[in-house]
Amino acid sequence: MNFLAPIMLAGLAALSIPVLLHLMNRVRVKKTPWAAMKFLQTSVKRNRSRVRLQDILLLLIRCALVALAVLAFARPALKGPATQGEAGDGPVAAVVLLDNSASMGRFDGSETCFDKARHAVHAWLEERGQGSMVALHLVSNRTESLMAKPEPNLALLRGLLQKVALSDRSTDLVDGIRLACESLREVQGLPREVHVFTDGQASAWAKEEDLKRIAETFPEIRIIPTWIGEQSPANVAIIDVRVEGGLPAARQTCRLVVEVANYSDEPVRDVKVSLALNARAPDAQAVIGQIEPGRSQAVALMVNLPEAGLHEITAVIGPDALPVDNQRTLVINVAAQTDVLLVEEDHAAPAMDRDGYFLANALVPTARENAARYYLGATFISPATLADELANQNHQSAQAVFLSNVGALSDSAVAALRDYVNQGGSLMVFPGPRTTVADWQSHEAWWDMLPAELAEPVILKDNPLAWQSTGLTHPVTVLWNDAAQGSLSAIRFHQYFPLKLKSQPQAFEGAAEEKNISAGADAQVISRFVDGSPSVVEWQLGKGHVVLFSSTATPEWNNLPLHPAFVPYLQRLMGHLNRSHAARLAVSPGSPFRLALEAMWQGKEVKVMKPGAQSPVSIGQVLGDESGTFLRFSDTEKTGPYRLLTAEENELLGMFAVQMDPRESNLQRVSTEAVQALLEVDPQPLAESGAATLPQVVKQEFWTPLLWLVAALFVVEGLLAHRFSRAKAA
Repeated sequence: MNFLAPIMLAGLAALSIPVLLHLMNRVRVKKTPWAAMKFLQTSVKRNRSRVRLQDILLLLIRCALVALAVLAFARPALKGPATQGEAGDGPVAAVVLLDNSASMGRFDGSETCFDKARHAVHAWLEERGQGSMVALHLVSNRTESLMAKPEPNLALLRGLLQKVALSDRSTDLVDGIRLACESLREVQGLPREVHVFTDGQASAWAKEEDLKRIAETFPEIRIIPTWIGEQSPANVAIIDVRVEGGLPAARQTCRLVVEVANYSDEPVRDVKVSLALNARAPDAQAVIGQIEPGRSQAVALMVNLPEAGLHEITAVIGPDALPVDNQRTLVINVAAQTDVLLVEEDHAAPAMDRDGYFLANALVPTARENAARYYLGATFISPATLADELANQNHQSAQAVFLSNVGALSDSAVAALRDYVNQGGSLMVFPGPRTTVADWQSHEAWWDMLPAELAEPVILKDNPLAWQSTGLTHPVTVLWNDAAQGSLSAIRFHQYFPLKLKSQPQAFEGAAEEKNISAGADAQVISRFVDGSPSVVEWQLGKGHVVLFSSTATPEWNNLPLHPAFVPYLQRLMGHLNRSHAARLAVSPGSPFRLALEAMWQGKEVKVMKPGAQSPVSIGQVLGDESGTFLRFSDTEKTGPYRLLTAEENELLGMFAVQMDPRESNLQRVSTEAVQALLEVDPQPLAESGAATLPQVVKQEFWTPLLWLVAALFVVEGLLAHRFSRAKAA
C-alpha cells in the first residue's frame, strides 16, 4: 500500500478532537441530599452502563470518520510493475528529454551516443501510434525546449530530430525533468510519461533529493530513463591547463602544467602530452609514465613566448572514444613590460635600509644593466604622490602597487587606491614600524579595503614564530610541499601584526566616479604561522585584489626578505593575481563572454573565428551603455579558442577559450539501485539498446470508496446520536 499524498497523513492528529470533546462533555454529577432519591438509585444503576456504552460507540464512530477522511485525502493506492500493455505502444502524452551534453559525443562503435539516442527516439515514436502527444527538449546543464508542450504533430518532432546538435556542455537533468513534468500537469485523458534518453552519466543524477522531490510531486507521471551506449566506459581526459609560476612575459620561458585524469578501472601508461602555441606544431612534449584508476597526474612543460599580446595554448593527448576532452585550450595575455609601484616613506635612506629595497630586487631579480629588458619594472614613489602617480597615464596600467611600511594615508591616496583596485589592480600591503593600528582603523574607507583586521604588534625576541611548511594548499605556496624546492620552515618572525580574517565585504563607494566596489569572496589565507594563525591573506574587491602581510618587507622584523624563497614567493604571488584576472579569458560552454573595450570601438562591426572554422562570421556591433563600451558574445557551445576581430581590418580585439567542465569526462554510469530509489524503477538491469525497464505504476486507488464510507458513517453517527439523545431525555 502506498499513499500518493502522504503529507495529508499529518491530519491524523485530528483524532484527538473527538476524544477531547468526549471528555469535556461527560455528565458532571452534583450530589444533593434528598430522601426521595433513594427510590431512583436502582433505575440509575441499571441505565448507567447503557449510557456509557452509547457514548463509547459514538466516540469510536467519530474517530473513524476523522481517520477515514484523512486516509481518503492521502490517496491510498496499490502500485506494481507496469504490464506490457500499460507501457507498450498505446497513445500517450509524453515529453522526450534528449541528452545533448558533451559526454554524449562518445563513440560507441561507429556512432556517437548522441546519434544512437536520436535513432532510439525515432524507434520509440514508431511505437506510439495515433493519438499520442509528444514534446521535445534538449537537456544538458540547461534545457532547450524545441517543442515546449505535448503536441500530436509527430512529423514535426521527427524533423526537429534531424536538426538537433550536440553541445559541449555538462550534464544536469534535474531542471529538464522538472520542466517536463510541469508541462504534463494539465494534460488529461492519456497516460503521462517523461522519457529521458541519456548515457546514464552518474553526475547527471547526483541531485538525488531534487529528483526524489520531483517524483513525489508528480506521482502519476512516469519518468522512464533509457540508457544509451556501453556501461561506464574507460576515458582519459585533460582536465586542466594552467600557467605555473610568475607572469607570462614576452621573450621569457613560461611554465605550464597539464593535468590528465584516468576515468577507468585499469591504469593507463605512457600518456603522451603535447603543447602547441597558436595552433602551430607542438612546442613541447612530455610523457606521463602511469596514471592509476580514478586518479589524475600533472606534468610541467616549458614554452617560449615570442611576443606580447593574447596567445592560445592547446594541450593534446592521444585519441580515445570521447574526442572532446583529448585537448584543452588556454588563452593567456603575455606582458611586454609592466610596472609595479613601490610606495615607501623615506627616499633619503641608504639603499639597503629603504623599505622597498628588498621588494624591488625580488621583483626584478636581474643585474642592473639588464633591468631595462626585464618584463617587470619597479618605480619608487611616496605616499604623498600616490594619488597623482595612479592618475598618471603611464601608471594607470601598473601591474601592482606595493605599500611598504607606510603610516596613515590621505583621503586622496585611499580614494585613488580604491579606484585602482576596483578597475582590476593588485594591492600588496606590508605594515611596519610606521604603521599605527589606530590610525589605519580610524580611516574607515582604508580599513574596509583590508582583508583582515590588524591587532597591536606582537614582539617575540627569544622565540620567533616560523611559517607553516607542510600541508600547503594555496596556489602560491603548493610548490614548497615538494621538499626538493626547499622549505618555508626557516622563515622566522620576531615581530608581526596578528591578523583576524574578515568575511565578505560590503560594497562601498569608489573614488572618482562614485561607483561601488562590489563584494568579493571572503578573505583567503595564503601563508600561515606554525600555530595556524594567518600570516598572509588576500581577497577580491571589485575586479582587483588586496593582499595583506602581517610583517615588514625588510629584515627589521623577520628574515623573509633574506630567505631564498622570497623571490619565487613574490613572483608566484604576482603570477597568481595575474591568473585571477586571466580567468576571465575562459568561460564554460554556453556562457556569454563579455569584453570591455575603449570608446573608440563603439559601433564597429565585429566578427568571430570559432574553433575549427575556416573563416570568421559577423556577430554584430560593439555596444555601449552607462557602464562603458563592450562586446558580448553568447554562441559558445563548442570548446576551443575564439578570436574576436574587426570586420574591416581583421584587427584582433580579443580572444578567449571555452573549456569543458572536467566532471563531464567521468563517464561512470549511475547504479540501477540509485535510479530505483529515485524514480521507483524496477531493479532489473536496464537495457543497453534503448528499451527501458518497466516502472512502478499505480494499479488501483482507494480514495473514492473511502469517501463513500465516510459519508455512510456520517449518516449512521447522526442517526445514533439523535436516538441516544432522545433516550437520555426520556
